Amino acid sequence: MFELEITNKFKKSYKKFHKNEQKAVSETLKLLAAAPPFQPSLRTKRIEGTKAIFEASANMDIRISWEYSQTAEQTLILRNCGHHDDLLRNP
Repeated sequence: MFELEITNKFKKSYKKFHKNEQKAVSETLKLLAAAPPFQPSLRTKRIEGTKAIFEASANMDIRISWEYSQTAEQTLILRNCGHHDDLLRNP
């Protein structure tokens, strides 16, 4: 099981979503924390042009960017969340 460390940037982006979008992100966070982050339903992949930032899908449009913590084992740092194109411009 992974612990999730939430950045201020992630919190700010999350608050901008509608309730149904927030629910999709929350469900995805439960999956990220409970299991290996590379399970097929999350469609996880490394963000192109980065060395260690990954994205996971909350739905077909919303993505969550995260990275492994360098200081704490079994911890994922949630960097940002947003609509697909917006997130990829600023992971």
